[in-house]
Amino acid sequence: MQETVSAARRPRSRPPRSKGSDLEQLLTKATVDVALAGRLLGIGKNAAYRAREVGDIPSIKVGGQYRVPTAPLREKLGLNQQAAA
Repeated sequence: MQETVSAARRPRSRPPRSKGSDLEQLLTKATVDVALAGRLLGIGKNAAYRAREVGDIPSIKVGGQYRVPTAPLREKLGLNQQAAA
């Protein structure tokens, strides 16, 4: 007997995230969301929001959303020195 999977139990299908697109956003946008900043730093979404709360990830609040300026994030990741070389 074949078991059917209800719609509520099906996994969501999301397009795969590309590290290249994350890096492209970091290099081309003025700000990124906290979750993307966390992915770039190699930490999870919850850890990224905790780091934002304690000031380890600099952020600004725009409307009701926290955004991470990319300039200090690029510096934290050592990308400004590579661009200058």
